[in-house]
Amino acid sequence: MTSIPYSIESQTFRFIPGRPLVMPKVCDFLGISPSGSVVIHHDGDLGITFIVDVMGRLVVHGTASIEVARTAAASFVLGMDEDEEGMVAEVGPIVASATLTGPIDLDRLAIRWRGECELDDRLDCLRLQEPRHDIDVFIWEDGRLILSDAMSPSVVEDVLRQVDRRINEIGARKST
Repeated sequence: MTSIPYSIESQTFRFIPGRPLVMPKVCDFLGISPSGSVVIHHDGDLGITFIVDVMGRLVVHGTASIEVARTAAASFVLGMDEDEEGMVAEVGPIVASATLTGPIDLDRLAIRWRGECELDDRLDCLRLQEPRHDIDVFIWEDGRLILSDAMSPSVVEDVLRQVDRRINEIGARKST
């Protein structure tokens, strides 16, 4: 089966330092106050958002590269005069995008996929809750898709193939 080209737009990575980061020290380092039980800091130069939770773990969001995320996390930890030794990385969900050959008849999909999807008037798309992998697929009339909460590139590929197959089976491609 032919694969559908896609891009990983972003992924979340969590880093657990050998010694947990301490919330008051993080706040002093950044010159900000906590937001509830976390400290959130967006680094505009890097385009990365850092989130430190009460357990002293560091979440890095805004890149699709584990190497970039690891370097940013190490820089953050070292900038606080902490040791990066023993820092463990955990890979989180992916946001991916793709474009199917379109246009797509969203009304037809909404009727045929009743109970699995809803038309999202705010985003002007159809939102499909893909049950097998428990991810959201946003489908626009022009064939653009956004997949959120995928746990691996192979899941992205599988969901794209399944959605494309189902669209073809329903006959929901509009003629141009």
